[in-house]
Amino acid sequence: MKNYILYFYCFGYKLFFIKVLLRICKNKRIRRNIIRFKHHYIEKWLCQKNLISDIDIFNNFEVLPSNDLWVFWAQGVENAPEMVKFCINSIKRNSNKWNFHLLSLSNVKDYIDLPEFIWVKLHNGNITLTEFSDILRFALLNKYGGLWIDATTFVTKQISISDTSKYWTTKLYEKEIECVSRCRWNIALMYIPKGNEYANFIYKALITYWQNQTVLIDYFLTDYFTDIALRQIKTFKNELDNIEHNNTNIFHLDSILNEPCNKETLEEYLKNNPYNKLQRRRNYVEYLNGKLTNYGYLVEHYK
Repeated sequence: MKNYILYFYCFGYKLFFIKVLLRICKNKRIRRNIIRFKHHYIEKWLCQKNLISDIDIFNNFEVLPSNDLWVFWAQGVENAPEMVKFCINSIKRNSNKWNFHLLSLSNVKDYIDLPEFIWVKLHNGNITLTEFSDILRFALLNKYGGLWIDATTFVTKQISISDTSKYWTTKLYEKEIECVSRCRWNIALMYIPKGNEYANFIYKALITYWQNQTVLIDYFLTDYFTDIALRQIKTFKNELDNIEHNNTNIFHLDSILNEPCNKETLEEYLKNNPYNKLQRRRNYVEYLNGKLTNYGYLVEHYK
């Protein structure tokens, strides 16, 4: 209850009322309508209260290709769950042409200087590790450019970006989901060249937000800023619009990992789906009822 009162105090009665309705409403059609209102009012609040209009979206930096590949696990890979180690190893194994950087909280400052209030709010619990990860990825991509891959992504082929002068992301067919992205982009897996206006805008927006706030308006804050960027940065919109649909099954492997293994079917799937987003909170098992699972097969052959 305390969190709801604080949310009401920070963001007003409209967003508070929407938050409560989504908590109790189970009807899919009604939820879709509530979510549309939510998207509208959150972006309206961000534009009015977060000084978006004061952010200079045009930087003077030359846009340059980047060969850096960024992966982050806060506690360090040595303390990561086995599934995360498995995924990170798959990324590293397929990153021959990239400068692979594995970051943790212990070495972030070797790469980037974040404002002190970010570290203070992380320490106080105002900013979670998930939100910190969003800030970090755009800080790095703004300064260095490169490819960001979430540590829970299983990669099956050598990583390659066809045009390193432009923004790229995995892009699914657009559909109604609770996230404002509607599958049009994916901040968990994206390439951004150095000097890119979009990375510069998102980093400044996140820093401005957390400089002035101690409460998260929504889990998909960075996606809301991205949706706003689509309307404000013409080059970003054009680059996103020109990305063909790709990796449309990126979430499918996660749903079948605990199923009995069919080697031929699984190998054929992996051949055509190089990026696979897994869930760190899901309990994957190598054997189920004495039978090898798809996850078990991957551990045996791709570790």
